[in-house]
Amino acid sequence: MKNSKIWLAKLLVVFQLCLFGQENDSNIEKTIDYSDLTEITNIDFSGYTIKEYSIAFDNALHMKNDSLNTINVMKGSVVLSVLAKQVNNEITSHTIDSNASETKDLLAKFRTQNYYVYQPEVSIIIKFFGYMCMGEYSHIYNIMTTNTKTLPIVIFLVLFLCVMMLHLFGKIKWRFKRITNKVIIISLIIFVIMSIGFKLTCDCNVGEYSFYGIEIN
Repeated sequence: MKNSKIWLAKLLVVFQLCLFGQENDSNIEKTIDYSDLTEITNIDFSGYTIKEYSIAFDNALHMKNDSLNTINVMKGSVVLSVLAKQVNNEITSHTIDSNASETKDLLAKFRTQNYYVYQPEVSIIIKFFGYMCMGEYSHIYNIMTTNTKTLPIVIFLVLFLCVMMLHLFGKIKWRFKRITNKVIIISLIIFVIMSIGFKLTCDCNVGEYSFYGIEIN
């Protein structure tokens, strides 16, 4: 008897959740479908979840593609524009997580309609390897010498190269010269192989916000 009550309570909760979801979707449709064209820009979409934004997008796109109804086409275009602006505002204010998979799916929908809602700043790492891939070495020089984050790396590399040159010309005396020479040769070979491999594969693997499948933004 006790188990039956528990199962009944669970079924009631599930039913309420489903009913709420259906009502919520229906409200989104009504908000868009029955709004006057001049009032659409005043609709407050704030507080929408990603799912609700996605539903609103689908409804707006359906109206925009309704070639038999000029008003619907205009209404759909306006709603898409308003939605794009609202989503962008919520992402930039960190109300919506831009890295969430649902958000990325929604932004991909907007891009299909040429609404580039949110374009995160391209990472300095992506810029560096992108210029390396294209052979734009003047841009690489500018990045390495003007960016405060990369300047310490440049200084370290210059000092390291100076020490290595002094070592190779015998200006520095230490016990592990033979081992150091082997390490230098092996490191140089690895560097050459990786550089060649990068140049051969970078075109397909260095994107605006990803490096060989690793998302960087």
